[in-house]
Amino acid sequence: MKNKQANQILRAWDLAEKISGGELDKKAKWFSGDIRKTAYQKRESGTINEKISQNNQSSDQHVTISLLYLGAYKKQDLRDSIQNIRFRDTEMVQNRDPAKGYSVALIVNSDWSFQKIEVPYAAYFYLKLRQENIEEAMHGQQYDDFKSQLSQQLEEVIDRKRADLAECLALANQIVLKTFKLAGTRNVGQLRGLFQIQDEPPMLNSFYTEDIERVLQASADDSLLLKYLGLNPDVATKQEVDQNRDFISKLLDVENLPDGRWPGPEKYFQSLMQQVAVNVIRGKGPIKTDLKTVNGPTGDRKNNAITRRVCRYDRTTS
Repeated sequence: MKNKQANQILRAWDLAEKISGGELDKKAKWFSGDIRKTAYQKRESGTINEKISQNNQSSDQHVTISLLYLGAYKKQDLRDSIQNIRFRDTEMVQNRDPAKGYSVALIVNSDWSFQKIEVPYAAYFYLKLRQENIEEAMHGQQYDDFKSQLSQQLEEVIDRKRADLAECLALANQIVLKTFKLAGTRNVGQLRGLFQIQDEPPMLNSFYTEDIERVLQASADDSLLLKYLGLNPDVATKQEVDQNRDFISKLLDVENLPDGRWPGPEKYFQSLMQQVAVNVIRGKGPIKTDLKTVNGPTGDRKNNAITRRVCRYDRTTS
């Protein structure tokens, strides 16, 4: 992107995406009991001794892997660090974040031999922020080298010949805690993860970041993107739709009600602002643009609003 302001916005967006990730999967279980026993048996029998590159010789082959989360921390601690260290703001936050973050996702083959690790940028950012290296936290110039060195350390530990599995995992956990300077548990029985995953593990990083980086590297500015970012001089002044009752009332006139809706229970009818979004997309309001987006936090039924639009389109074109 040539537009300087667009670059600044996209880089801020990219960083925000990276540091908001790195949370434990809700399906993660404690590695104990039968899971521990099964893991030992598979390691001793050497069910799969090849590395992932050999496993992937056939595109239809199902590979069983397990994933452990090492170096857990409170995401609220990361938020506090951003507030206190980056912005020197010590005001108490009222809405506390209950989520747990992780420093390393250790991915192992079915025989518990090392496959790879994922280090979410959020964990690296949190480490550098606590070291008051704000410049590195913001730009991550040494992030790839950091991840490579840690990966090599953990691979040497996990793949130690004739070593006890619990001992290997405990040592790996200690390395992560020490590297990220966390005061976590050193008991391997307190590790959480996902056991025997078929095919692909859960998404460990935001899928937005690659797209943002690709756009940043583009040699020319995209007019639709500039409109979306509010940087196109031809775009009319923005308006807060949810605070404009006159606009909403006209948009929700009974004549604008759709002729059909996505089949489902009555209690799942779209909310007021969902219907506003659907009607804007349908071109019923004064907002006429080439690009329309539906934005919002997780769980506010963005997909629900989009299905309403698809339903309307299918009905009018069939």
